[in-house]
Amino acid sequence: MKFVKMHSCGNDYVYFEQGDLKKEDLPALAVKLSDRRKGIGSDGIICLKKRSGGITMRIFNADGSEGKTCGNGLRCSAFFAKKHMGFSGNKINVFTKTGLSPVIIEDLGEFTSVATAKMGKPYIFRPSFEMRAALKETELFLNERDVFAVNTGNEHVVFFSGLPLIVAVKHIEKTGLFPDGVNIECASVTQNGLKVEVFERGSGKTLACGSGAVASAYAAVISGRAKENEFLNVFMPGGTLQVKIINGEAFLKGETTEVFKGEYEI
Repeated sequence: MKFVKMHSCGNDYVYFEQGDLKKEDLPALAVKLSDRRKGIGSDGIICLKKRSGGITMRIFNADGSEGKTCGNGLRCSAFFAKKHMGFSGNKINVFTKTGLSPVIIEDLGEFTSVATAKMGKPYIFRPSFEMRAALKETELFLNERDVFAVNTGNEHVVFFSGLPLIVAVKHIEKTGLFPDGVNIECASVTQNGLKVEVFERGSGKTLACGSGAVASAYAAVISGRAKENEFLNVFMPGGTLQVKIINGEAFLKGETTEVFKGEYEI
């Protein structure tokens, strides 16, 4: 199997075309390839396939669970399609379980690009008063402006409470509200944007998360911590992403990088 290892802000996946892998157990393959000691090493795998009008993208986390979308994966997939799948033009339509996400590629280089993905309209899927009440039962006392349950295609819980990430994760698990897991961000306002740490469902603590950056920026905008209609810097451990909210629509911008390519016998 031919593959390309790519990342954005350290959020790394193994990318490949579906090709002859139609009968392959993709969840098991994700676990095998993601192992950082015995495999290639990644936060998961992303399987791509040409389709009318663009490409289809499937995401499997390091534990084998399937994700619905991935902001960094969308942008890296578009770069992959441009470089390795014969697509011309700078706009690549990427289809996921959540629908269509157009990606615009800029500053195209041999191993890097800057890409912007249209991420749809985030929304609150659990009211903050409900989140606050559930967390109060776990003896975590917050006000409603400090916790937001945001759907960006994936479900996220964003904290502005100053909590360490591991503490936030433990309290969310105690609530029992998300039996299938949820992505969690701990965000704080800085002079130039947001500082965000992320725990991804199925992968654990990661260096960055595109949909998490969008969730954090959206929560910052609706709570008056950030402005709409301009790019907001989101500083994550692996690097900086930019998010703009325009009329409720989110756009995610950042660098994509090809690390190496190779073949893996399965």
